[in-house]
Amino acid sequence: MLLPAEMESQWLIPATRSLIAKELVKRYNFSQEDVASVLGITQAAVSMYVNGNRGSNDIIRELRGREDYASCQ
Repeated sequence: MLLPAEMESQWLIPATRSLIAKELVKRYNFSQEDVASVLGITQAAVSMYVNGNRGSNDIIRELRGREDYASCQ
C-alpha cells in the first residue's frame, strides 16, 4: 500500500502539471519553453504533458469533474 505522499508524487502532481501545462499552452498561447520555465521542468516534459503521455487520464478526468476545479476556469 502506498503512503499518501507516494500517491501524490506518482499520480496527483503529474496530473496537475498536465492540466496546467495544457491550459497555458492552449488557452494562453504560452510556448512549451515558457511553461517549462514557470513549472520548473524541462520542455520535453511539457511536451509529454500536453500530448497526454504523462499524467493519469483517469485522475485528470476526476479533477476536471470537481466543482472546485471548474470554478477556477
